[in-house]
Amino acid sequence: MTNDQLVNDQPIPKVQFPIGKLKIGYLLVIGIWALVITALCGCGEIQTNNRYFYSPAWTRGGAVIYVAALETIGKDILGNRLSYSYAEYVQTIYPAGTGESSVLFTVTSDPAYQMSCSPTGDYVAYMGSLDSGVYGKITIRNISTTSPHTGLEEAALKFSPGISSFDWSSDGTKIVYIQSGQIRMRNWNDFTGATDVLVATVTGLASLSWQYGSRIAYATASVTSLIYSDGTGQLNLPAAAFVSVPQVLSTNTQEVFGLAGTAFCSVDASAGSPATVEVKASFTGLLPRLSPDGTTAVYSKSGETTGIYLLNLATGVETKLK
Repeated sequence: MTNDQLVNDQPIPKVQFPIGKLKIGYLLVIGIWALVITALCGCGEIQTNNRYFYSPAWTRGGAVIYVAALETIGKDILGNRLSYSYAEYVQTIYPAGTGESSVLFTVTSDPAYQMSCSPTGDYVAYMGSLDSGVYGKITIRNISTTSPHTGLEEAALKFSPGISSFDWSSDGTKIVYIQSGQIRMRNWNDFTGATDVLVATVTGLASLSWQYGSRIAYATASVTSLIYSDGTGQLNLPAAAFVSVPQVLSTNTQEVFGLAGTAFCSVDASAGSPATVEVKASFTGLLPRLSPDGTTAVYSKSGETTGIYLLNLATGVETKLK
C-alpha cells in the first residue's frame, strides 16, 4: 500500500488542472474590468455646453452689445464631473438678429456689470471690482469697427468708496454716477478725479441714467426725479408716476420709462398729473435699456428664460434676440 487514499481498493487518480488556461482567463477578466473602470473614470467623457447672455446695451449705431458666457462641463457615464471651463466675452448683434460680430474682447477674469455705450463715440463702459454691493472701477473699452483703433484703447476710472450706478452724459463727454448717496460726475477720460463735481445729495439713491436729453433721471425706493447736471431744476414726480431704473426717451425727453412693480411703464413728466402708463405687464427683464431711435428696449433675463430680449415700446410685443 501507498499513502494514496483508496476508493473500492483503487487509488484516487490525481487531477491535472490546466494552470496555463486558468491564468489566461484570469488575466482576461482583470483586463475587462480595468477597461470598464477606465471608461467610468475618464474615457468616453460627455461634454455639455451651456450658454448665457447678460448686460445688453445699445451702441450709438443701433447694435446691441452684450456679454456672452460659455460653460463647458465634462462628465463620465455615471454623472461624475471630470472637467469644467467657463469663459465670458463681449459681442454685438443687430436687433434683426443679423451682423453678429466676432469676439470683441474677453471679460472672464473681469466681469462686465451694467454696460453702457457712449452716445457719441465708439466706447463701451462697464462697472467692475464688485465688493459688498458697490463697484470699485469703471472700465472703458474701444469698440470701433475700424482697424486699427484710434484714440484710447482701454482705461479704468477708479472709485473709493465704490459706486452703485453710472451712465454716460448725453453729449458723451462725462460719466455720471452714484457714490455714497450723491450724484457725481466727471469727464469720461479723467483718470485722477480732477474734474469730479457734485450734482446733488439724495437720501436712498438707487439708480440713474443720462443717455438722452439734458436731464439726469434717477430714483430712490419711492421717488423718481429729473435734474440738470448743474444741480438745478430738480423735478420730483408724484407717487403715481414712480418707476425704478428710470430712463429718458431719446425722441421725447419729457417721457420717462422704467419699472412700476412688475410692469414696464412710461410716464409723461410734462403732464399736469403724471402717472404711469403700462407698456408691458408681468415684465421679468433686468435693467432695460432704451434704443437710440426711441423704439425699443433691450434687456436680459435669468433662470429658465435666460437670454437677451427686445421690447417694442409702441406695441408691448417682446421677442427673443439671443
